[in-house]
Amino acid sequence: MATLTIHRQSEWMNGFRMVKIYVNDELVGSVPNNTSRDFFLNPGKHNVIGKIDWCGCKSVVLNFSAHSHHNIEIKGPKFEKIMLIMSILIGVVLSYFMIVSDVSKAVFFSALIPIVGYRVYFFTLGRNSFIQAKVIVPK
Repeated sequence: MATLTIHRQSEWMNGFRMVKIYVNDELVGSVPNNTSRDFFLNPGKHNVIGKIDWCGCKSVVLNFSAHSHHNIEIKGPKFEKIMLIMSILIGVVLSYFMIVSDVSKAVFFSALIPIVGYRVYFFTLGRNSFIQAKVIVPK
């Protein structure tokens, strides 16, 4: 049998959620945070997808021979840590200026639009780009 190894990187945002692994639209298992799991597949062409709730990744198509081994690395959204830091900084700075000076609430909320828009994108149009999946080629 062929082996598919899924490596999941550690992430803070989805740390408590399992990534479900689908091969040819069938659930074969799940991968917890910061672990690796092996899945044994029959030889042939397989379509691999990882999903968290309704969000997922773009499908990865792999051809397996009788005793082949493929590795896929999965992780969360690309700029998630940067967006967290930006949202905290913007929130703290604008809250300070709202208290100290005469900054209106409209300025406060308009500064948060890019951060909220980034999150909304992944739950709507970009739901199949939420998880990043990359085939790891052995050296």
